[in-house]
This record gives sequence, structure tokens and C-alpha cells, in this order.
Amino acid sequence: MNKPNLDQVADYYHKYIKLVPDGDFYNLMNNNVLLLKKALAKNKKGADYAYAEGKWTIKEIVSHLIDVERVMMNRVHAFVRGEKNPIAGYDHDAYVADADLSNKSLEGLINEFELIRKANLAMFQNFSELEWERGGIANNVQFTVRAIAYIMIGHVIHHVNVLEERYYD
Repeated sequence: MNKPNLDQVADYYHKYIKLVPDGDFYNLMNNNVLLLKKALAKNKKGADYAYAEGKWTIKEIVSHLIDVERVMMNRVHAFVRGEKNPIAGYDHDAYVADADLSNKSLEGLINEFELIRKANLAMFQNFSELEWERGGIANNVQFTVRAIAYIMIGHVIHHVNVLEERYYD
């Protein structure tokens, strides 16, 4: 399966799709989890470390990745099933702020992300070519299922890059 054309995706999401290397989609989805785990293994400052005031902690970043996996797959599921009504957007900063991570370990969050990604991958593996091309409107933006799938991969790569560039020495 090929990446979506950028002209089929709102400009905001181009940055994520451009980060996705060429290759087999299913391998990219699986390797995305390994990439995140490898990056998190470099953490020497603790799960509650943020590189600056007002920036997310490492645990908050992983919690955010979980939120995005769930939100994006909700959109995918709705579009594949032919949803015609626009889907509301969400405030990712509010989701992070309202997530009580005090009793959650980084390891538990990583495990949750991995399990969600595996479930999402199982759903993707059952799509027909027709379903990959279905789409709809979410957050006032037109998406296809294919575009969302690649955005999900690129979104993780983006945050791994942020971890590497700003959180680790």
C-alpha cells in the first residue's frame, strides 16, 4: 500500500506523512512501536521529566500517543462504516492536562500503547481496498482511512524525534 498523496490531506498533516519512510505499511506500523520503545529506553531523567516549564513530561507524551491512537482509530472505524456526519475534533492539550498519570508507570503506558497499536493493526489488516479509500470529515478536515493510517505512523515518529532532540542529552 502506498502513502496517500499530500494533496488529499490537510496541510497540517503533511509533516507527519512526510516523516513516514517508504516500505510495507504493516511493517511500518509494527516498527513504530519498536522505535518508540527504543527511544524511551534512552531516558535517563525519569518518566516525569520535561525539558522546559510548560512542556509535557515523558509520561504525558506517551499518554498523548495513546490518546491519538484511540481518537484516530475512532475516526477510521466511523469512516469505514460509512459515517456521513462530521466527527468533532478534540483538544489534545486538555486531554493531557486531564489525564491523571500519578498512579501510572511509564512501562504500563508503553504496554497500553503497544496493545492498542496491535488491535489497530489487526483492524487495518482486514480492510479491503475500498475501505482504505473511504473517508469523512473530522475536526472540520476531510480525511481518508489511508491518510489517517499514515498520519498515525508519522505522529509517533514526530514524538520520537522530539524525545531525541529535546529530552535526552
